[in-house]
Amino acid sequence: MVRFAAPLPTSRGELCRSLGATLTSSAQAQDGPQLVGVPALRVRQVQVDKFLASEERYLRRQSFAMQFSLPASWLMVVLKGRVVVELNDRQTQYMLDGLGSNVCVTQALTQEMVVLQAPVQLVRLRIHPSMRWQPNDFCGQTDFSLLLPTLQLLQQAHHDAAPDQTLLRLAEALQSYCTSQLEPSGVVLVPAFDDPLEVLLIWLQGHLQEAVVLADLASAVRLSPRRLQELTQERFGLSPMELLRQHRLEAFHDELLDPAHRHLSVAALMKRSHLANSASTRIAFEALYGKSPMALRKGLEREGRSRWPLNLLGGNG
Repeated sequence: MVRFAAPLPTSRGELCRSLGATLTSSAQAQDGPQLVGVPALRVRQVQVDKFLASEERYLRRQSFAMQFSLPASWLMVVLKGRVVVELNDRQTQYMLDGLGSNVCVTQALTQEMVVLQAPVQLVRLRIHPSMRWQPNDFCGQTDFSLLLPTLQLLQQAHHDAAPDQTLLRLAEALQSYCTSQLEPSGVVLVPAFDDPLEVLLIWLQGHLQEAVVLADLASAVRLSPRRLQELTQERFGLSPMELLRQHRLEAFHDELLDPAHRHLSVAALMKRSHLANSASTRIAFEALYGKSPMALRKGLEREGRSRWPLNLLGGNG
């Protein structure tokens, strides 16, 4: 197994940008000569779809505040050291360390962190936007002894450029582990939207390249298969599996148009999107886009060839 080097040195501003926030204030304590040349912060991150895992090591005493433009559900776990987390323009304040409360759940748009005792090792997770924590804000003590090993499996797979499907499953396993550890404290994951079909549409985008059955779709929105059938038929005039196929056809169409996938055959692109290489798939595609996949591909190739002489002449006529 690959042994990872320490997370890379990062500035507080770069960390905030990677989290989707703006740095609004920043300060660093004057430390003794033994810390000269020691970076203040090291970070390693893995993003899978909209799920983000950030492993942060604060090596010196410091503070910073950040402002998010969009709400998100965050989980912060302190594995070492001591920090104060201030939320919602300092209206809420939590002390986190390995001895007392070690976990914080929040959707606050303004977050400030004060490192009181360095070094600090903190894991920050942003869950998929289709889900949120309930309650929105929580601070407490939870056993997260397997958090780092589970995160390292995801980091290893990302380092090895594992297939998207593998990364998605590992990210879901990490999220499921955190959920199971928080449930005894009364913190649970619930759909971010009251409308289960909005949740389904977001969930589909992250699972188009997976083998999915009706039970998976129903489980994602916490409905029975029969009730989900009724809702999708009423809203879209489609069964859940027909809705899934339509989204796969749209993804397949986008990849057909993408020059980065021009080297892949039509059949290979169908397979990537879990579409059957069949007459029914071609008929459904043509109903949506007015051309068969092969006709669309040939049209793009002819269009590309028509530009070649001009390109070879450097565009000088």
